[in-house]
Amino acid sequence: MSEAFKHQGRFITGLRYQVQQFQFGWEPGQRVAMKGNGLAFDAAEQNEAEAHMAKIWPCLRAGNERGYLNIFPMVTGYSLVDGRSCEALGADLKCTLQNDKPAMCRTVPFDPILPETLQGAVLPRFTRYGCVWPADDGVASDDLIYRDRAIVHDQMKADFNERGTALVATAREVEPLAMFMSAGADFAPATADVFMASARGGWCETSMAPLLLASAMVHPEKREEYRAFARSQIALINEEIGLAMKRKDKRDRERTGTLRNYVPQYENVLTAFDDPDFEARSLPAMRNVSALDSSDEPQSA
Repeated sequence: MSEAFKHQGRFITGLRYQVQQFQFGWEPGQRVAMKGNGLAFDAAEQNEAEAHMAKIWPCLRAGNERGYLNIFPMVTGYSLVDGRSCEALGADLKCTLQNDKPAMCRTVPFDPILPETLQGAVLPRFTRYGCVWPADDGVASDDLIYRDRAIVHDQMKADFNERGTALVATAREVEPLAMFMSAGADFAPATADVFMASARGGWCETSMAPLLLASAMVHPEKREEYRAFARSQIALINEEIGLAMKRKDKRDRERTGTLRNYVPQYENVLTAFDDPDFEARSLPAMRNVSALDSSDEPQSA
């Protein structure tokens, strides 16, 4: 969340909701794809991955499946019609934030939602760069970044560990929102909807507004900081939509449609924060949600 605030004047930040799902009932030697990212694991690898995720996210159950609710800000940009995949790329398609880019970017090609020992499942997507093991003939060992289930590039290992620490911090920051979701709050997706979207290989997405509202109910002292964030995002969105209208490119329509939905969400945040009774109503609501989440049993999706 800190990086979303740090780059609030550059990136239009979305909030992604996804459940990393595992199945019950394995056959000996069977490899099953993990819904949410499509990676296939055997039973031992699943246990390893699940033990890692259980340290970070709450467990949800639905039928013969279970999963871990991952809610995180997308600090990077959306694909743009001029061929850039991110707002921070220059005309030469090189990063203009190389020395100060978000941890999410620095971690690529690794994915810290999985333990270091399972990164070999992620890296085949990047083998064209010739720096993973086993590598093509002719690649010097000094160029390798992963071997024997370990990251062997010092800076990449440090970035991976930093991102892993940030994942844990983010999970704690979004706990209020996860609890409101389980209680059926109308300003965020229901956990059942996120479960179903993830089962189809997708996710749910909103602006940062639901997190601002839920967090402000627990930390009312941050309301002014959140108000400034909402205003900066509205300004950035209006600027982006204005540029798209001048371009009149059909490829802009999906992106601008998403951004138009963000604006009223942030306006609702500003309206709620202007309510003098916001704190009086939010604390009882938070107590009610906490009571629903007090069971040791995994929440039902």
